[in-house]
Formats: sequence, C-alpha cells, structure tokens
Amino acid sequence: MFNSIASQVGMAMLAAGMLFFYVKPAFVEIGEKQNTIAQYQQEQEKINSVNNRLTELVNRINTISALDMKSLLTFMPDTIDFISISRDIFIMAEQSKVKLEDVTYAATPQALAVVEPNAPIQHTFSVSISGTYLQIKDFLYYIEHNNYPLDVHEFKLAPSESDFLNAEFLLITYSHLDSAESISGAASNR
Repeated sequence: MFNSIASQVGMAMLAAGMLFFYVKPAFVEIGEKQNTIAQYQQEQEKINSVNNRLTELVNRINTISALDMKSLLTFMPDTIDFISISRDIFIMAEQSKVKLEDVTYAATPQALAVVEPNAPIQHTFSVSISGTYLQIKDFLYYIEHNNYPLDVHEFKLAPSESDFLNAEFLLITYSHLDSAESISGAASNR
C-alpha cells in the first residue's frame, strides 16, 4: 500500500512538474503569440484605413481636370508673403493713380478658423484708398487681374471733402498652409 501511495504521490509530483515546467511556459508562449497577433491585426486595420484614405484622395485628385489643377497650383500658393502682397497693392495703387491711405494685414483669429483639415487658410488685408470713381474702378480692375486670388469684401465708398471718393474694403486671399506653419516647417528642415 505504501508503494502505491508513494507512486501516486510521485506521479502527482511528476504531473505538477510537467505542468509547471512544460505546460505553463507553453501557455505563456501561446498568450504572447496571441497578443502579437492582436497587435498585428490592429496595425493592419490602421494601415488599411490609411490606404483607403489615400485611395480616396488619389481618386479625388484624378477627377480634377488638368486645367483646374494648373489653376489651383498657380493661384493658391502654399504660403502667403504678407510683404509681397502689400507691395503689390501699393504698385496697383500707383498704376491706377489712387492715393493709398492704409494697408493692414489683419490675421484671422484661430478661434474663427475653419476646423476642416484640408480647408484653405484665410488671410485678410484691410485697404483704404482715395481717388476719383474711374481711378478706384481701375484699382479694382488691377485687384481682379493680379497674381493672387484677392476677393473684395465689405466695400464702403463715401465722398470726401474734396472731389475724391474714399473707399475702404477688405481683401481676402487664401493659402494651403498657415504662414506660421510654413515658418516652423522651414526651421525644422534646417
């Protein structure tokens, strides 16, 4: 009887040893493989979503006509140079013979900015000029036919004490990137 109890205890110890030294490490290894598989599946889903978005954007670009694409690249710059635009407004004022009273860049507050990720960034210039009706009309012609897509907003025309008219308005243009982003991007590329 002692022999059968000892053999049973020995078999139980052998079974416990097999569980501890063989089966438990096998379960741990299986668990690690399952975690790796789950992580792989999550990463594969992320890759698939990026690829789907990329395909969607490529299809969207492919639907744009070549003429429209050329116009977009020509008239919608990546960034806006405020000094160049102000200088061009000054040159247009000289060409049209109006008196340029004031040009001010009025940054669009970030709180009012559109949150859509691909939306263009709006840049606003406040302009004040004085001149005859024909001179102001010529100035607006130059605004319409310049290298930037300048939109005239809030146009106010009023007579002055002399024979001239005073005009105040906002010129709005757009860019792909915010000028602060382009400056920080250029600094990080150095």
